[in-house]
Amino acid sequence: MLIGIDASRALRPIKTGTEWYSIEIIRHLVKLDQKNNYILYSNKPPEAPLLDLPNNVSWRVMPFTKGWTLVRLSWEMLTKSPDILFIPAHTLPLFTPKKSVVMVHDLGFIHNPKLYPARQKIYHKFVINYVKNHATHIITPTKFTKQDLIQTFNIPSTKITPIWHGYDKNLYRPRPNTGHASAQYSPYIFYIGRLETKKNIVNLIKAFILFRAQNPTQTTKLVLAGKPSHGYDKIKEEIKTAGSLQQDIIELGYLSEDQVPIYMSNAELFAFPTSFEGFGMPIIQAMACGCPVLASNNTCIPEITGNAAILINPDNPQGIADGMTEILTEKKTQNDLIEKGLKQAEKFSWENSAQKTLEVIEKTI
Repeated sequence: MLIGIDASRALRPIKTGTEWYSIEIIRHLVKLDQKNNYILYSNKPPEAPLLDLPNNVSWRVMPFTKGWTLVRLSWEMLTKSPDILFIPAHTLPLFTPKKSVVMVHDLGFIHNPKLYPARQKIYHKFVINYVKNHATHIITPTKFTKQDLIQTFNIPSTKITPIWHGYDKNLYRPRPNTGHASAQYSPYIFYIGRLETKKNIVNLIKAFILFRAQNPTQTTKLVLAGKPSHGYDKIKEEIKTAGSLQQDIIELGYLSEDQVPIYMSNAELFAFPTSFEGFGMPIIQAMACGCPVLASNNTCIPEITGNAAILINPDNPQGIADGMTEILTEKKTQNDLIEKGLKQAEKFSWENSAQKTLEVIEKTI
């Protein structure tokens, strides 16, 4: 059969979790499956790491401006559709083939509407309702998101399959500090993700200020990696309240992926007190790098961390600060989290994710 995949998110220049998921699931699907043919739809020519793909893969490049999936891909589906269309990132085209499988990452815009711009909320709500009514099958990254779809949109359980993401095991592994740029910040707490309201960076900064005030002998810094986004002005305002500690709150901006595992490996702690997550890929990556994890006790995070992280209430800066203190001042806790984290990370692989996704696609068709 001919399997079509929307590859547009995989080719975005700035990549976060959804974009990396698109890249990895495409790469591992086509590597695994040599009996079906694939056509990858995109709005720009392919680039690394999606250049060297098997012979059963072809590209359909269709340049277009805004609304590429809803408009341009819709026209393609109307005129020449594959046997089944796989969407790695939420949005179905308005015209769909008879069979389609869609990955829905999370419903954060429903539960935390104040954290999203008005246009995004309108768009996401339309997209999920359209998926509910027109997708043949839905994949979610966790059991939590499956239950959320059932409860929030009344989608039948049989229409949804949860499949965990994986991570790049060649890239994300313990890396010794050999004169890398990260050394200048040691010791440090590390965060990576968009610098935006829904990632709860303001409370992370408040907690860091409390932690340093309550542990005056500590010199640990807070290193933030990621591109500024919605609500960044509030993050900058919070940094200004740190007084002399401002110099110990470092913003790296967007990091290329090859740099991330080195920063994770050399951090004393990976902090991820996000308000809402559909998966939380950086948590698994940090565990695989041997970095102790401090993360939120909400949404899907307990599902993916198991017993391998200190979980805190993301709305309580003092609780976050207490978690920092527990990990950074108690060597036994730190070593225990490192050991458990390495074992937990072994449960996640792109090979397994691709195998289960292929099974869903073939069952759907």
